[in-house]
Amino acid sequence: MPDANESSTFKMDGVRSVVDRYPGAVQLTHQVTAIEQALDSELPGLAFDLSKTLVETVCKTVLNDCTVVFDKDDDLPALLKKVFTCLRLFPDGQAAPGQVQERLKRTLNGLSTTVQGLCELRSNHGLAGHGQDAFATNLERVQAEFAARAADAVACFLWNAHKNYQRVPAVHRLQYTDHGNFNDWLDGLHEPVRILTDLEYVVSEVLFKVDQEAYRSALEDYTAGGSKDADDDLTADDADIQQDNEEDRS
Repeated sequence: MPDANESSTFKMDGVRSVVDRYPGAVQLTHQVTAIEQALDSELPGLAFDLSKTLVETVCKTVLNDCTVVFDKDDDLPALLKKVFTCLRLFPDGQAAPGQVQERLKRTLNGLSTTVQGLCELRSNHGLAGHGQDAFATNLERVQAEFAARAADAVACFLWNAHKNYQRVPAVHRLQYTDHGNFNDWLDGLHEPVRILTDLEYVVSEVLFKVDQEAYRSALEDYTAGGSKDADDDLTADDADIQQDNEEDRS
């Protein structure tokens, strides 16, 4: 446990920055929160299990975005290997790109070793993955924090490389915060949803969280109306998709 005179609050700074930018990534949010709570509790060993799960979640998200097929039984090293085949690692315009690629590949090999270590720590020292002898001695917070920080670095790098340097068309994921004008328009048509005496929610957010297909359909109808607000509400990704569709029709 940390010294009583020191701050015990642990933060997953890398992936925290991701969930702040992508509030719809609820699985990442839950996993990051759980790791932070585990490190600040008397059960830091849970961080071994959760750290592995966090990297798995990012790998599966990248593969789904890139429409790369993977087996539900693939372990984490297998998932990571597939991620490396579809991940672009650096921007255009680099001098000696072959050398850059080689250096980054060596770094990725280090990441692979880190991920394998996370898997083994989880198998042998995690509290949720496999049962242990009832009298086995657990590792402590310092080792659990090391695993969590390693997972934080790996997951954050993979996510940011994927988002910044896309090699293939990615799945366009619906984001509530991308459509402020539509949300304001919808909320103006309906009274807020009230539950009990003190809970109030705006209609657009309720619809987004309860039925994204209905939200998407209403958004498409709103956008098809051709109003200036609807045009302003298009994100860069929306505009690209719209342009591709127009080119296909022509």
